[in-house]
Amino acid sequence: MVGMVHSSYYRIPSLGKKGNRPSKFTYHKSYGLVGQDFVVKSVKDILSHEFIDCGYRLMTAYLKRYGYQINHKKLYRIMKEEGLMNYLGPRARRYQNNFNCEV
Repeated sequence: MVGMVHSSYYRIPSLGKKGNRPSKFTYHKSYGLVGQDFVVKSVKDILSHEFIDCGYRLMTAYLKRYGYQINHKKLYRIMKEEGLMNYLGPRARRYQNNFNCEV
């Protein structure tokens, strides 16, 4: 009578975010399951080299080479949570307009 679909009337709203919670552990070939702090320490060790300035996708490749089983989305989330976003390169480029438009 009201003009409302039955499924929307009986729907129970979910509280909070939908989906599974992100995992707090990452698998490493030698050490097994390790926590996020171990991954962050490895990221900082890689970034401490002189000529390495890379984004989260290339950092994912480095971590996979070191034995981690991690994807780029998880690494992006970890780096964002730990405040390492300013380490993500390449830096934002600013294009300047050098035209003098004086008339």
